[in-house]
Amino acid sequence: MARKRHFVKRFFKAGGPGFVTGAADDDPSGIATYSQTGALFGYAQLWLVPFTYPFMTAVQEMCGRIGLVTGTGLAGVLRRHYPRYVLWSAVTLLLDGRGPTLELRPAAGGWLKTWAPAKPGHRYVIGADCAGSDAGGDHNAACVLDRTAKPWEVVATIHGLRGAALYARALANVGYLYNEALIAVEVNGIGEACQSHLRHWYPERGIYHRLPIDRAKRRPGERIGWYTGHVTRQNLVEDLDSAIRDETIKVLDEETMLELLNFQRVPGMRNGEAKPGMHDDRVFALGIAIQAAGYRVSGEYDHFEEERHVKGAAPMAGAVA
Repeated sequence: MARKRHFVKRFFKAGGPGFVTGAADDDPSGIATYSQTGALFGYAQLWLVPFTYPFMTAVQEMCGRIGLVTGTGLAGVLRRHYPRYVLWSAVTLLLDGRGPTLELRPAAGGWLKTWAPAKPGHRYVIGADCAGSDAGGDHNAACVLDRTAKPWEVVATIHGLRGAALYARALANVGYLYNEALIAVEVNGIGEACQSHLRHWYPERGIYHRLPIDRAKRRPGERIGWYTGHVTRQNLVEDLDSAIRDETIKVLDEETMLELLNFQRVPGMRNGEAKPGMHDDRVFALGIAIQAAGYRVSGEYDHFEEERHVKGAAPMAGAVA
């Protein structure tokens, strides 16, 4: 028994500093960066591991040997062998990298912004506006709305990703990140292709099913995704206007606020659009999220029967199409 205690004591004496160092390396800024990168890219960047891991191993080995030989850390070695300004420059760079990472900007030109992490028990919806075929037009844009309690709060946004597959993968990963949020993708533009990709990576119970507008009993049908037509556009703009007027929604994103300020009501079937030279992709992403949030809050989504909507499932006995 004494020999076993002696072994445990020697083990922790030798490995304790390694455990402490490893835990200290996973700081809040690193965890935030890892989460956002995983949510946006999934496993797409794993091909870099065979190239970066050897370099990381070599650097860690060098740092460990320096500590064993000198008995001090890197800061002590710099202080002993280099001018003071070199030491302070290195420390300043270290401190600058410890701040929280709230925004991720990949090289593709899109980004994920977060203002609040997912909270246990909270219910989220994602409204996804899809770009058209015009390269100079609006971008793909999505917003994550916490609809647990009013005012509903925008907690994250995605903007600028090009390509249906990449956009759908980002939506799915962010959906999982926010408690398997309900995702409503606009099926106009590239939306059909985006929706098709999304169904491969996200459960159908978490995808918005279209509601009939002119039925006495409104229940979700088999058509998925949000479609912006003459009637639904009117509803979207009116409900967005009401949410802003009644202060039942909280928006922290400056770009979304700027688009809202430049969104104008117009006569005719369009009802509202961006001023000339401006964009309204974030506005419509927010509007779609509000529609999806109301859809769940009203309880109409409780009529959803998964067996009727899963591909390849047999129809339920007595089900009415």
